[in-house]
Amino acid sequence: MAWCLVPVADDRSFLSKGKERVPLSFRALITREEASVLSSKPPRLIFLDLLRALAVLMMVQGHTVDVLLANASRQDSSWFYHLWLYVRGMTAPIFLVTTGTVFVYLLRSAGQPLAGNPRWRKGVRRALLLYVLGYLLHFPIGSPRAALSLPPERWLGFWAVDVLQLIGSGLLLLLLGAWVAERSRIREELVYGVSSLFFFLAVIVTEYVDWGRWLPPGLVAYLFSKTGSLFPLFPWAGYILAGGVLARYLGRNFPAITGLAAARRLGIRLALLGTTMVSLFFVARRIKEFGVGSEEFWIVNPDLFLLRLGSVLLLITVLVLLSVRVRTVPSLLLTIGRRTLLIYVVHLVMLYGSAWSPGIDRLCSRCLGIGPSILSALLMISAMILLAILYTRVEAHSGWSGSALRGWSGRLWSRLARRSERSSSRL
Repeated sequence: MAWCLVPVADDRSFLSKGKERVPLSFRALITREEASVLSSKPPRLIFLDLLRALAVLMMVQGHTVDVLLANASRQDSSWFYHLWLYVRGMTAPIFLVTTGTVFVYLLRSAGQPLAGNPRWRKGVRRALLLYVLGYLLHFPIGSPRAALSLPPERWLGFWAVDVLQLIGSGLLLLLLGAWVAERSRIREELVYGVSSLFFFLAVIVTEYVDWGRWLPPGLVAYLFSKTGSLFPLFPWAGYILAGGVLARYLGRNFPAITGLAAARRLGIRLALLGTTMVSLFFVARRIKEFGVGSEEFWIVNPDLFLLRLGSVLLLITVLVLLSVRVRTVPSLLLTIGRRTLLIYVVHLVMLYGSAWSPGIDRLCSRCLGIGPSILSALLMISAMILLAILYTRVEAHSGWSGSALRGWSGRLWSRLARRSERSSSRL
């Protein structure tokens, strides 16, 4: 039996299933329209699957071309370089907005308060896994024993925050926002929206504070980019929280897009908002050209989120209109979307290496022209798609469950550590 909203005498709302009732003191979180479509499995929004697959493939090609494209082809006069630079600049916002949207949409599609929702525990476990993988990718040396004797400057790169640590922090921030919304009875999208603007705009201040005077390097790396962090919380966490806003808006107004009329309504609203944000960005650029404001204010590009977030909304508009033509999601796209973490980690190790293996950048760093770089990116994308397919098939095999694979990877890690220790002792 599906969950439904039942009014009671004290004007509170309850989710009921048979005789079981769950009080909804957070009435603003779940509306009657949402409850009417809730079931044991949340309805799929096909454009989110398309967006997630597109984001991970864009990420793979961006990293591959960045490693291989020669400096001679990175000229301001090259239209290809400008186009690639714009696309690469959009990859992270698309990926982060998609992450926030999917996480909050699934979290609230369960139709349960946060305390009784199993997805919050999955979110915490996922965040911890992302932290571990993110720091392992930056581990400074192959031998854990030798790492204890490294000087502090060798650890600076280890503490740098990359996208995995950022997403882990973003998931925890989304859960914190959901908890605050329930406790305060404030609409959840308002909490996410205000928090998103805070992270976008506070970069004007955070980039100029000497955080190292009060905080250890591991925490300082989350606050500004001068530590070498590629994705500090300011402003990048704002994109994940913006995805939370989009998820709540979809859940309340478009819990299921089944026809062209609904897709057009959603597309028009997103297109108007996206166009407005992009237009505001160019207005801000003109203000900067007229010399309004200090150099310190503009050097951190506090207005850049308008262009990036507006462009993401325009892309989502296109995918929404395309998705109504698709009755079922191709299984290949679902496989790619479900294996984003695997694809991310493996392709990074292949390109940039790790403490235990060299990467392609050591063999051929910025050594190819435009054509070979594009071909290499296509080959890397094909390899990652094949990896996702093979991993899914192996995991589905009765003798190779996910726990068995995790146990096998743990044993492999132990062997690599012992081998690295023996190598260091010989030296």
